[in-house]
Amino acid sequence: MPLRQLCENAPSFLKKQGIFLSRGSSDEQLNHELSQASLQKDLHSLNKSRTMMPASEFLGLKADMCSSWKRNRELKRWLKRYGAHTECEQKLRQQQAQIIRDNLLGECLPFLFEEDDGTVIKSTPCVRVKDLKTKIIQQLEEYERLNLLTWHSVIPENEIWIKIGGDKGGATFKQMFQVANVESPNAPLNTTVFCIFPAKDSFYNLKLAFQSLQAQVNTLQESTWRGKKFRIFGFGDYEYLCKMYGLGGASGRHCCLWCVETKSNMKLAPHPDKMPEARTLATLRRDLERYKDGAKA
Repeated sequence: MPLRQLCENAPSFLKKQGIFLSRGSSDEQLNHELSQASLQKDLHSLNKSRTMMPASEFLGLKADMCSSWKRNRELKRWLKRYGAHTECEQKLRQQQAQIIRDNLLGECLPFLFEEDDGTVIKSTPCVRVKDLKTKIIQQLEEYERLNLLTWHSVIPENEIWIKIGGDKGGATFKQMFQVANVESPNAPLNTTVFCIFPAKDSFYNLKLAFQSLQAQVNTLQESTWRGKKFRIFGFGDYEYLCKMYGLGGASGRHCCLWCVETKSNMKLAPHPDKMPEARTLATLRRDLERYKDGAKA
């Protein structure tokens, strides 16, 4: 009598055989009992799992791609085919309105451009927040709601430190602020752009774009939030900071951001009894007045 094939045996016999071969191991027994079809079915079910993309992430994607709401609907349909879902458009628009809060202003300004045939002035869009203080307070309230505020055991308990700076990246210049009272304040996630324009960051363009910034920064410094006063710092690369402080840069006679030592004296060995004068807002103001009076050094 020919032996029966293993697949032709009764299920009860196969189960007993699996227990015997696995020596009591449930994992080994499961591998014997599960058929290839069952495994394929389970894997197919896992591939159909639903993934929900947060509204804030999708709005960030929309901003990065500079896409319209019509293009977003096409993207949503494409993502849905692969199991990625997003909030409905109404909720996305509501969150966008909550972020902007009627605090965004777009206008065309006469920015300066350098071209092959010379310097030209073009009417170019510039987008910025209407009120910097309102935007910073909105960001602070969000940090507080998420319990993200910290003082790093360095910042006084009655102060909020705000860093304001800029950077020219690609074809656009972006002015940003960072709240230092959070973990990793220099991270891109904690950096908020409040002014952007597609032009070079020249003295002329910066002065034009920041016409109202000085008054808004002064207002911020005189304000408080939850009984805490604001303290403002500047950040950026050397070229940007020289422009903001009105310095001549690396080719200037007094090229250091931190002291008023001359470039020629920097080449000499430091003298322990003669420390260079520190550069402060007061020395910047003094040098500006001397420059207006025609002084050369």
